[in-house]
Amino acid sequence: MQRVKVAFLLISPGKAGVESVVKNILKYIDKQKVEPYLVASSEIMSYLNEFIENDHCLDLGYFFTQPKNRILLRIFKYLKYKLNFDSRKLTRWANKTELFLNKNGIQIVHAHLVWDYYIASELKTRNPKIVYINTMHGTLALDPADDYFPFFDRNTILKIIGNVSIFTSACNYFFDLLKMWKVNIEKAYLIPNGIVNEDIPEKDRSDEILNICFMGGGRPHQKGGDLLIHALKIILEDEKITHFKLLVYGSVPENSKERVLAETLGLNDHVVWQGFAEPPLHLRGMEISDVFVLPSRHEGVANTLMEAIGYNLPIIATNVGGTPELIVHNKNGLLCYPDARDLADKLKILLLDKNLRHKFAKENESIKQKYYWQKVVKDYANLYLEALAK
Repeated sequence: MQRVKVAFLLISPGKAGVESVVKNILKYIDKQKVEPYLVASSEIMSYLNEFIENDHCLDLGYFFTQPKNRILLRIFKYLKYKLNFDSRKLTRWANKTELFLNKNGIQIVHAHLVWDYYIASELKTRNPKIVYINTMHGTLALDPADDYFPFFDRNTILKIIGNVSIFTSACNYFFDLLKMWKVNIEKAYLIPNGIVNEDIPEKDRSDEILNICFMGGGRPHQKGGDLLIHALKIILEDEKITHFKLLVYGSVPENSKERVLAETLGLNDHVVWQGFAEPPLHLRGMEISDVFVLPSRHEGVANTLMEAIGYNLPIIATNVGGTPELIVHNKNGLLCYPDARDLADKLKILLLDKNLRHKFAKENESIKQKYYWQKVVKDYANLYLEALAK
C-alpha cells in the first residue's frame, strides 16, 4: 500500500495543549498508512521530532525570540509592527516549506496554529492542488465575547482560513463560529483530542484535605482564575468549608491579579502556586488531585479537560465553548456559569458529597476509552487517505 505523505506544520513558542496534540498524532499515527513530515519552528522542533526521521524534518528557525532589555524590546516591537516583520518572515518560511514539499512530493499540509495557517494559506494560494487541513484549536477572535488577539487582524484571519481545504475540530463550537463568519466549511470533520492510555495510580485517601487542581497558566484571566479565588472565599466564609487545597499549575506571576486577590482575601493557606510544569510533568497535578476545575470565561476543548477525564477526576467546568460537548451536567461532572457564586455552589456540592465525586470519577473512567489516542489517530489517517484519493 502506498503511504500518504503529510507535512505537519507547527510554529509555536513552547509546549502546551496544541503541541501535545500534534506530538501524540505523530506518535500514534499508523506509519504503515501515513508517512509524516514535520515543518516547525526551532522553539518546538526538539519536542516533536522524536517520532520523525531526521530527513523528514524542516527546522525553519526561531520565530519568537526578542530582546530582554526593556528599551530594546520597545524598539523591537515598534519596528516589528511598523515593518511587518512577522508576515515577511512567514512568507520567507513559506518559500522554504514550498521547496521542502516539492522535494519530497508532499501535497497534504496539516496546520494547527495561526502562524501555520498563514504559511499553509500561502502555499495553497501558490499551488491550488495542495490540500490544506486546518485544525481549529482556538477562536481566533471570531467569538465576539473572546478578547484574545490572534496576532493578525480579523480580515487577515478570515483570508487565511478562507483557503482551507478541510477543517477539523474537537468541538462543534468552532464550526458554529466559522458559519457565523460565513466561512465555507463544506468539508469539516469532528475529531476529538485524545487521551493517553495509561495506568492511573490509586490515590492515597488517608488525608482528609481535598486537592483541587487548576491549570491556570498562560491566560489566567481567560481561564477564570479570579472567579475560582472568589468562589473559594465564598465557600470558606459562607459555608465554613475548610478541607480543601487549591493547586495552581502554570506560570502565574507574583504580581498577577490572581495572586494579589488570593492574598487580599486571606486564602494563602488554601492555595499552593505550583508554577510551570513542563508537559507531561504537569500531569502530576492530576495524579494527586481529587477534583479538577476549569472555570474558563472562554474555551474550545481544553486539553487539560481531556487529561482530567483520563485521570478519572470529577470535574467542575463552566458551560462555555466546547466544554458542554464533553461534560454532561450531573453525569460526569458539574457545569456552572462563569460566575463566582455559581461556581462556589458547585464546589460546595462536590466537596461535601463523596459519593457524587465517586460517581463522576467512574463515569469518566468509562467514557475515556473512546478517546484513547490509538483510536483518535485512525480518524486522522482515514482523513488523509480520503484527501489524497480526492
